[in-house]
Amino acid sequence: MSSWDLCLQVKAQLYCHTRVDNLKARELFLRGINIQTDYSVSCSGLAQSFNQDILFGGTKDRTARATKAMEAAQSVITHDRTSSWAHHQLSTAYQWLDRLDHALNEIKVAVELNPNDLYTLHALGYKSDLAGGSNSIRYMEQAQNSIQKTPKSLTHLVCLASTYIAVGGFQPQVIMRAKPSGANSIT
Repeated sequence: MSSWDLCLQVKAQLYCHTRVDNLKARELFLRGINIQTDYSVSCSGLAQSFNQDILFGGTKDRTARATKAMEAAQSVITHDRTSSWAHHQLSTAYQWLDRLDHALNEIKVAVELNPNDLYTLHALGYKSDLAGGSNSIRYMEQAQNSIQKTPKSLTHLVCLASTYIAVGGFQPQVIMRAKPSGANSIT
């Protein structure tokens, strides 16, 4: 089985949004790396799995996990500076380490490399908000208006809603009423 075949299998696991599926995804990415050490998809996916450990509360040492994500993403960028996914994951690792200027710079590179990746565009809005930048709501709304209505996009709606609240655009109770019916938890 090739690294490509493993990466196709792992996509379902990576986006199930559970700790167990995230660990399964990591195992498959590591198998892909063992087959082809310089395959950027496997290494970028590995970085994402480390970042998701933090998101899902699956680690006690946030700094160590973010550092592993950063190392995996940087290993890709060393060989393939055009990997939007690697720059996105490096940005997220910087975010977890509270290095928001670096996070914002990397996510801008990711959007430049792939302006059609709506999840990365949304991340630009969110990280812009965290770093105190402008246009955060515009980026998130642009992405949200294009993303299919899936449980994953609910996560993005929560980020957008918190930004609206922070700038005084909406009251929290209005946001809570807007929650889609049947929405799934991400953890």
